[in-house]
Amino acid sequence: MDGPVLLSEIITGMDCQLEDSFSFLDQKTGAVVTVSREELSAAEEEKPLEQFPVWQQDCIETAGEILETDDFIALPSQFDIDEYNMMVEFCDSLDDGRLSNIMHNSIRGRGAFRRFKDNIHRYDIAEDWYRYRDESLRKIAIVWCEENGINYVDDTRKPARAGETGQVTDDLQLETEETEEDDWTVLEKKLELAKNMLLRKEGIQMISEVTGLPPEIIKCLKRQLRS
Repeated sequence: MDGPVLLSEIITGMDCQLEDSFSFLDQKTGAVVTVSREELSAAEEEKPLEQFPVWQQDCIETAGEILETDDFIALPSQFDIDEYNMMVEFCDSLDDGRLSNIMHNSIRGRGAFRRFKDNIHRYDIAEDWYRYRDESLRKIAIVWCEENGINYVDDTRKPARAGETGQVTDDLQLETEETEEDDWTVLEKKLELAKNMLLRKEGIQMISEVTGLPPEIIKCLKRQLRS
């Protein structure tokens, strides 16, 4: 690499990953790329690119380079990051014992991510969570860089994001109750909610559970926001 990698790029790559997609650092260029399991399989099986949409063909070519060269190194996966355990540790970190118990109870069983999101806003600790999550991802990224001998610049120390008041989506309730709105209006609200949550750097897994949108849709939306 010509120069150090921005730590923010490593963190973004880590956060873009889903169960069936993976991020890598190109050690020659310093670029972070994300490819899906389907794209890796297509490259490995040497399937004709013409069988795939134009937008996916570049990803398959990149997947081929990942498989055929030693230039790429895998970033920490979503299993390495373990956002659920991050939520558990955040609950442990709360000084208020009663609130800590409430938050622990909210992440038990199905729907844990949705209940956790609701409660961090209900009890006005959303900013505490975002700071905790950002710092946790930062520490994971730093450890990964140091373990792999990656020269990096920590560009993550930035002022608080404007407009973050913990009241992002109160007017965008997505409960599964009966509604007179058509499907398109509901979809627009879900996409708007997903966008707002991405801007607040919430994880893809949490956003998917809260909005009901497929992770791949959220991933595409995240790419659009970055462009």
